[in-house]
Amino acid sequence: MVYFQWHGEAEAVRRLYGLRGSAGLHHLVARGGKGVVVTHDAKRIHTLAQSLRALAPEALVFELPPLDGSPFAFTPVHPQTRRDRLACFDALLSGRWDFIVTQTRMFLEPLAPREKLATPRLDLVAGNEYDLAELCRTLVDMGYLASDLVSQPGDFARRGGILDIYSSVDERAWRLDFWDDELEEIRELDPGTQRSIGQCERIHLLPLFEWRVGPDEAETFARKGGEQWNQTDARKHFLSLVAELRDRGRFSGYLHWAALFFPEATHLPDLISEPVTYYLEDWDGAQEIQEQYLTQLELQGEALGSGQLHAPLRVLTGRKDPRIVDLPETATALSLHHLKMERVDEEYITQSVPAYKNDVRRFVDHWKQQAKRLAIVVVSDNSGALKRLEETIEDDGFFVHPLTLPIPDTLEPGFYMARGDLETGFQWPDRHLVVLSGNDIWSKTPRTRKPAAGKKTFQAEFRDLKVGDFVVHDDYGIGKFLGLVEMEAGGASHEMMALTYKNDQKLYMSLNQIHLVQRFGAADSQVQLDKLGGTGWERTKTRVKRAVREMAGELIQLYAQRSLVTRHAYGPDTEWQAEFEEAFPHEPTQGQLTAISEIKRDLESTKPMDRLLVGDVGFGKTEVAMRMAFKVVMEGYQVAVLCPTTVLAFQHYHTFKNRFANFPVSIGWISRFSSPSATKRALSGLADGKVDIIVGTHRLLSKDIQFKNLGAVVIDEEQRFGVAHKERLKQFRKQIDVLSMSATPIPRTLNMSLSGIRDISVIETPPRNRLAISTTVTESREGTIKNAVEFELARGGQVFFIHNRVETMDQVVAGLGQLMPGLRISVAHGQMEPKRIEREMLAFMEHETDVLVASTIIENGVDIPNANTMIVNRSDMFGMSQLYQLRGRIGRSDRPAFAYLLVPPRARMSTQARMRLATLEEFSDLGAGFRIAARDMELRGAGNLLGGRQAGHINTIGYDMFVKLLEEAVSELRGTQVQDRIACLVNLNFGAAIPRRYVEETNQRLHYYKQLAGAESDAHIDEICEIMVDCYGSLDDPVLQLCREHRLRLFLAEHRVLNVERERDTVRLRFHETASVKMEVVLGWIQKGNGVTLTPEGVLTLPLPSKNPEEAIDFVRESVEALVGPKESAE
Repeated sequence: MVYFQWHGEAEAVRRLYGLRGSAGLHHLVARGGKGVVVTHDAKRIHTLAQSLRALAPEALVFELPPLDGSPFAFTPVHPQTRRDRLACFDALLSGRWDFIVTQTRMFLEPLAPREKLATPRLDLVAGNEYDLAELCRTLVDMGYLASDLVSQPGDFARRGGILDIYSSVDERAWRLDFWDDELEEIRELDPGTQRSIGQCERIHLLPLFEWRVGPDEAETFARKGGEQWNQTDARKHFLSLVAELRDRGRFSGYLHWAALFFPEATHLPDLISEPVTYYLEDWDGAQEIQEQYLTQLELQGEALGSGQLHAPLRVLTGRKDPRIVDLPETATALSLHHLKMERVDEEYITQSVPAYKNDVRRFVDHWKQQAKRLAIVVVSDNSGALKRLEETIEDDGFFVHPLTLPIPDTLEPGFYMARGDLETGFQWPDRHLVVLSGNDIWSKTPRTRKPAAGKKTFQAEFRDLKVGDFVVHDDYGIGKFLGLVEMEAGGASHEMMALTYKNDQKLYMSLNQIHLVQRFGAADSQVQLDKLGGTGWERTKTRVKRAVREMAGELIQLYAQRSLVTRHAYGPDTEWQAEFEEAFPHEPTQGQLTAISEIKRDLESTKPMDRLLVGDVGFGKTEVAMRMAFKVVMEGYQVAVLCPTTVLAFQHYHTFKNRFANFPVSIGWISRFSSPSATKRALSGLADGKVDIIVGTHRLLSKDIQFKNLGAVVIDEEQRFGVAHKERLKQFRKQIDVLSMSATPIPRTLNMSLSGIRDISVIETPPRNRLAISTTVTESREGTIKNAVEFELARGGQVFFIHNRVETMDQVVAGLGQLMPGLRISVAHGQMEPKRIEREMLAFMEHETDVLVASTIIENGVDIPNANTMIVNRSDMFGMSQLYQLRGRIGRSDRPAFAYLLVPPRARMSTQARMRLATLEEFSDLGAGFRIAARDMELRGAGNLLGGRQAGHINTIGYDMFVKLLEEAVSELRGTQVQDRIACLVNLNFGAAIPRRYVEETNQRLHYYKQLAGAESDAHIDEICEIMVDCYGSLDDPVLQLCREHRLRLFLAEHRVLNVERERDTVRLRFHETASVKMEVVLGWIQKGNGVTLTPEGVLTLPLPSKNPEEAIDFVRESVEALVGPKESAE
């Protein structure tokens, strides 16, 4: 057995008995001093840490998970695991901690010595002086990556005296502003907008690794490893690792072998020098789990093939006896036992509290009399639920006291409420204390960590434009971007945008016309370049415009017809509605709350609802639909939930069943898998009103389905239904409330252009319960696959294995079976019979199988929280969009998720495949490549929403041009058409530009040129200038002039001026034919003989009184105002 040894005395651990629920943690907090809480279940680390944070809000609590995998079964370190470990080691080394929560395995894990652990570290203080170049070198030593913009943890970007750093541990980004060597300011940075906000005095930065292999460590590994393996079959493998250390400074899984890198092994207790209490939660279970782990390690070592590294446990752990944990004399150990032993050192009388399962009335009735003699403390992080509970208690005549934790030693009898995320409560009769958590009163749920603040929607336009990408020019059509080139024009050098068209025709375009160019923004695979000077582009635009106008007309007509239909208006929310919503075990996101509010507003009007709810998988659409369904049922109506596949219907049925379990709502389901008797019961229940909510496939659209009082239909993934089914759904829309849900996001610009003709709710807020997905690009090896699968199965999970070649799928299944005998495998691909696909998928969903070998058939609509490892075979053959969507199938639970992108040896890959692999490796953590993929997904969503025909038009002219034509058509049909927007061209030849010396990166210059060209107000231009100052420092003179000219552009456009151009000492103005030019003023100027001329084409030439840029701009403004008058006179 495993046991602790204290100061040389075996079993010197104080045994505690009788502490139930969170009473043990409360007891530990009350003891005072530092504490290490040890659990045998790694999944409970975060839960226990949250409970400690609730019971001791001022305490510094850290989580210390063990490394994933083992020395013999390598698993990549999950990003969240790495962040937690680094933060904890840093706290241990600095002494700035109160509690650490860890798992028993951490006592076996060898670590680097104190002086090598989590180093180098940086403390940067505003007002101090630093060598900026040396600082950047230190960041590289810490594992940070230099980039143009910081977009993910571990990035840094230097631009002159500005240094942006995205912290690897706390996932916060910072902007450091230097004046020479002095760090003037530290501001927090929003990576989504690249704007800095607020200020702080100092920041503390940690490296991206726990410890790095230097020459001394490599030498020690070579020496110790040589003693272990030089005379064995593993010598070749060992020497390859030594070579890898010399080349890369590490090898996969090196952290597990830490005992071989240092003269003496270090363990967790060695890092704690101050007095500390080790609190061993459920030590009986912990000993059993620890023994199992040690046995598993031994078995893994014995199962290794010839030539693989193997070492005894004492070598791996760096302990003479791995089953004995030595604690220093400054430590105290308390072990909690749930069974009474012969020897008990401390016995307490506490009890668990009942589970009330959302029955608030039962809770109040149970405790209201006892509150006269006991202190009843309710701890929950759900403020809405606490407020309603407080109202219920006070309605019964009791006062509720607000309480700030920690719980004091003595409390007067009565009800108390406190905010905190406590796992479970306890009763302590001797102390006249009862503590209940939110989980005890409301639904119990696995606790999940909240990630850092959600990032803003990415901007995937010109920041990600690469040479070779397709673009659309408003006048010339589809071309290909060649880059930026310097060209002479008008006696000066200008940066121009180079485009190529059909037959290698070139177009060199001034960057002040960049507003005429957009990314193509559609599937690039079969793009045809247009011909410069040809008529094809105009013909294409005319054809698409006609089709778009027809579609918009149909939408407007349908919207108008629905507005004439009236129905019963729903009442305001009932008390049960509030209870149902409060029973949601997570805090709803802002996106969910907004969508729910919009839906309720629809229901409480007299017009039937027809709303589209858009949000990625896991963004909480189903919860929104269930809240709507509850409101409908409470009004006495029935709800039908329509799904395109039996698998989806099965998922929704169980979700609804569980969510409504504590409320008097009857849920039924119908599918091809339902037995005749079950189908008959469901149909009968629908007809007589006994079934309130029915979940099913298109079977629900059959004519034999009779509802007693159908009030609303929820349609999931409507675009996947057939034409006949869609026609039947159109009939629904004319009579009842319809909520359609789509997991494919749509672009915000399309949402805006459809405003007023299609009701759309978009949930953009990312879910709070998702951990990042660890993505590894690796060569395909049996060992990698075996380790990945066995690791996931060992934690009770399941695995997706993606193989997209149907003809060789049987070979893959057979290979997995040989590699891991006894593995339970399901198979799914598009060439199978639909019924068989559903059987295989349902078997996997119900955990009857361990691995699902599938094609990309699973990229849509599969939501299996228990499957958190994905292996993608030949990932180099997939597109970024496919990988982005496939990866989204995992990582939707409280467990870390792992994606392995397998590729063949590079020597066997084509150049194109190697380039794609380089992109995958560079962007494996949701960088720019996945931003582009996400944009592609939005465009797919646009096609789904508008129909296949319009998707074809998007692919013909590009998304941005399509939206422009749609907006024009909607305005025209609704009678709100305004004057054509003037795109004024300003060319004053005063050197307006964004110089390379100010913004070095080409993509960033393009981005800001595009932003300024698209600005529609002076305030917008000011905002862009503020961002540039924030990112790059004070504006250069050419940039200031560019901003002035864009402000002039807006002014001239309002006065219907098409362009203004300076040539030497004159400026030429050309007005739009609709401009109200005062000809008497023009004639008066001409008659004065000051060189003013007017051509028959309407070009007015004026002598320029000054060559000063600002004075010249003022002169142009004053002249135009005199000619056209105030803006109002032109309207």
